[in-house]
Amino acid sequence: MILCRFEIQHGYEKRLQAAANKADFLKGASVDSARSSSSNLNPIIGYDQTNLVLLDRLQPPADKPWCTNDENSVLTINLVEFIEPTF
Repeated sequence: MILCRFEIQHGYEKRLQAAANKADFLKGASVDSARSSSSNLNPIIGYDQTNLVLLDRLQPPADKPWCTNDENSVLTINLVEFIEPTF
């Protein structure tokens, strides 16, 4: 994206950075396995693919919060950087 001088001087670039995805696996975010529901992506034999849930998918499964069979699933993510909570 190319920003004109006016947009940079008036903070548009900072707003874009603030809106960045802090749960991006490619930037270092990860699933906290100890505080999350068990994942179908972590087989007994094979590679743990739990963090793949953080990748954007074109058509995620309907009515499925993430890859687990738990009724009340929990997904805890270690973000790339701290986000100030808003209430």
